[in-house]
Amino acid sequence: MSTYIRHLATNGNGLFQTLSDLTGVPVEQVMKLDGKQIIGPKDRVFKQKFYYCHLCNHKATQRGNLRRHLADMHDINVKLYSCPHCDYTTKHDHSLQDHLVVKHGIGLIWQYCPHCDYKGKLRKYLLCHLKRMHGIDTRNAYVKANS
Repeated sequence: MSTYIRHLATNGNGLFQTLSDLTGVPVEQVMKLDGKQIIGPKDRVFKQKFYYCHLCNHKATQRGNLRRHLADMHDINVKLYSCPHCDYTTKHDHSLQDHLVVKHGIGLIWQYCPHCDYKGKLRKYLLCHLKRMHGIDTRNAYVKANS
């Protein structure tokens, strides 16, 4: 058993003490952290940067996620993407790409299940099928696209 695991198992404040040992920050200060700081090794304390919505209490860790929130929830800085083949419009370019594949067959590459005869038009359809029908956890799975 590593000294880190042993330290966690034998100490009441094991995690806080270990973080304190790694960073050099006093245990009391480590215990007061509320998720706004991330502690790293070698005496470094990193601040987590958040982007806040000025209209509600939403916060995001990436600027792009805040932009998506503003467009989806508050209709601010909305850019509409239109299908050149029909009347479909959307706020997201990836949704337009999915629409073109599913409805118009543009860029279609069938996604085949390696366990049965299922085939889907989108990778996300195949991943849902694998989870639902075969009980395969697909969160970190790599599924090769079939041509």
